[in-house]
Amino acid sequence: MTRTMVLLLVLHGLLLALLGMVLGFPLQRVITSADTAQAQLAWRSSHTTLVTGGTLYIAVAAVGHHLVLGTRAARFATGSLVLASYLFAAVLTAGPLLGARGLEPVGPPSHVAVHVGFLAAIALLFAGLAPILWGACSAIARMGRA
Repeated sequence: MTRTMVLLLVLHGLLLALLGMVLGFPLQRVITSADTAQAQLAWRSSHTTLVTGGTLYIAVAAVGHHLVLGTRAARFATGSLVLASYLFAAVLTAGPLLGARGLEPVGPPSHVAVHVGFLAAIALLFAGLAPILWGACSAIARMGRA
């Protein structure tokens, strides 16, 4: 991975983690109010998922220079992960605000949109992590030959 790609992952990882931390404020509000357990779960999921996702991106960036990846594969992985970060940020913020769990494509159009957003974000995450896994395996194989 190039230095620019690594820094993009760090930047977007930090933005995800920061948004997750900010979403701790509504979580604190629903915990201390008479809100439902479902509302608490939604905000807790958003808070922890975004902080964890940001941490994952920073971890991938930290080992990016060790991966054995072609330029196209590295660019694809970086682009997929960056796009996934925006989708996750959007749906993990919109879901609790709308009361949409996103587990099924049912209900008002906003709930269906949250569901579709989750599916797209998850697909992009897996698509972006596949070349990273390949690059790690390639690096290990190259070490074995040396």
